[in-house]
Amino acid sequence: MKNWLILPPYLAIALVLSLVPIHGAALEDSDYIYTDLLNEDFESGAGGWSVSNNWSVGRPLSGPNAGYLSTNAAGTVLSGVYSNDANDWLISPAIALPELSNALSRLTLSFTDWLQLEEGVDSAALLITTNSGGSWATLAGMTPSNSYRTTVYDLGAYETNTVQLGFRFQSDESVADDGWFIDNVALTHQRPADLSTRVISINSLNFPYLYLNVAVNTNGSTISSLVETNFTVGEDGVNQTQVFEVIQPGQGGFGSRLADIVFVMDNSGSLGTYQAAVEQNVTNFVDSLTAEGIDYSLGLLRYGQSENGGNPIVEDDGILTSDPDYFKTNLWQRNVVDGGTEPAWTSIVEVLNKFNFRPGSQKAIIVITD
Repeated sequence: MKNWLILPPYLAIALVLSLVPIHGAALEDSDYIYTDLLNEDFESGAGGWSVSNNWSVGRPLSGPNAGYLSTNAAGTVLSGVYSNDANDWLISPAIALPELSNALSRLTLSFTDWLQLEEGVDSAALLITTNSGGSWATLAGMTPSNSYRTTVYDLGAYETNTVQLGFRFQSDESVADDGWFIDNVALTHQRPADLSTRVISINSLNFPYLYLNVAVNTNGSTISSLVETNFTVGEDGVNQTQVFEVIQPGQGGFGSRLADIVFVMDNSGSLGTYQAAVEQNVTNFVDSLTAEGIDYSLGLLRYGQSENGGNPIVEDDGILTSDPDYFKTNLWQRNVVDGGTEPAWTSIVEVLNKFNFRPGSQKAIIVITD
């Protein structure tokens, strides 16, 4: 993806261009980086988890009779019913949560559970602590489910804290059931992939204003909604803000489609027999641009003519025209086949350096040669 940046007139060419975090852009999954902060399936036992009273880890022989799509789970009791007057805790290892860098970053907790209990009397709750269990905050109370279900919570409010998760089960003095089973506990940090920029070209033909064509790489995909707030331009450590504008790809004016097209025409003698056919094809092409409602500008660079020793001739000083009649009846008619030198590559370079492309346009170079 390429964006045009219009920079202040006093800004030097030696500048630093960077991107700030994206806000409000629609991202695909591939635009994110996912980091697991916790990923526990209990297949290798309790690991760093703390189990108290009746909680244990292993293969359930009652309740769901298995982990979720696996063998093991953590359960209030692996066989039979839970005990009366229970106050049982399953507590995770300590987890250091990172800072969320922007509005699209997430800290997401998910777990799968199965729960049967005496409703309205016994209880199952998910809690969190930021002080090693000195105090606990309740995230959610759980309701019964006779099949495994997956629950997701946003822990963004706890960024930069070191936390522990607590699954607490309580019962009264009578009436027991199969209890609570926990599996696949995961805590994931999700953030947008880093963006990188590369300045493709700097156009100073409208000095004192500078136009930069900037390519933005977004981890293999493109985002077309970047705006001014996503960019910073600095000179000598100072961010520039005056007369600073970002034009999105394919946009300009009121969002019209912009296409700047320069024809590079071989005027060497070998193309003589094809000249009339080429002119007709170019005329038809320009007419089709008009018919399709494309906002276009046209330019011409010739090479191979004896009058300049075959070297490139930049017509109209690189100023593009949006007048199709002028292009067809005046500009194009300057093509005369009479030379022999054919510096095609040099001519393409001259187009990039000498023509005044509009900011935000899609640029095309059409080379006509044999």
